[in-house]
Amino acid sequence: MDFFFDNIIFFLAAAAGLVQWWKSTQEAKQEKLAEEQRREQIKRYLAEQEAGRTEVTAPRAAIPPPIPKSAPVAVVPEKKVGKPLANASGMKMHDELERQRAIADRLAEIEQRKRSEKTKMGGKGSEHQQYVSGPCIGVKSRLRNMKELRQAVVVKEILDSPVSLRQL
Repeated sequence: MDFFFDNIIFFLAAAAGLVQWWKSTQEAKQEKLAEEQRREQIKRYLAEQEAGRTEVTAPRAAIPPPIPKSAPVAVVPEKKVGKPLANASGMKMHDELERQRAIADRLAEIEQRKRSEKTKMGGKGSEHQQYVSGPCIGVKSRLRNMKELRQAVVVKEILDSPVSLRQL
């Protein structure tokens, strides 16, 4: 009994190998059976075709399930001009327009406040976006600015030789 417990890993590995082998043989049998059935179907089809009994037809399309019948849909009458319309919440159109005007006014106030704060700061935005361009600034710092980088690429394309004349 000690031999069995001392070598249990070996026995478990052997058992796993046997199970794997058994599964593979079963799968091989199933594949062989399926292949035989396919060959039989092909033989029957060819025999029917030689006899001239087979009509070549396209495979049937899947038929969708029938649409359940529901209550008839009510027809909405045309809108009459001059009568105020009500939206989903029951508010009149005039009230809705007033609400939208109030929202637009608040948005304009917020934008005005932002502009005034920007002018108070001396016209400067955030410091990480501002780069001073001039002759005293190095090339490395100037190329960090996306606007100047784009401009440099355009100038290079203009001043370089045409693409068709460049050597690769």
